[in-house]
Amino acid sequence: MIKIGDIYQMDFLISGGAPVGAYNPSVVGGLTYYTHYYKLALPMALPNGIMVALANIIGDRFGNQNPGYNADVKTCRDNDNGTGLLTTYLTVSVKAVQTGWIPYLNVRVVGY
Repeated sequence: MIKIGDIYQMDFLISGGAPVGAYNPSVVGGLTYYTHYYKLALPMALPNGIMVALANIIGDRFGNQNPGYNADVKTCRDNDNGTGLLTTYLTVSVKAVQTGWIPYLNVRVVGY
């Protein structure tokens, strides 16, 4: 964690914890995609909220060169009820055709 004035930056690696399941299906171009939502606890609570959040799936180490999963990752910094900003966790969605794998995520959060 880096703190500059009242701005905090957190970078961390985290497991989604549960495999991507056959939830929330949607068909795009003849393929069925499934969206799984993860609530990731922040390393520390932010006093006011998340300003910016980025997340991406971590691939296998360079020496292995195994194929990865084709997935779309999105973040949501709003409270579940749509008002205000999250302060203790980040919601991340992973949309993929393949199910049964556990995503490992690289996350950056900037908040105040």
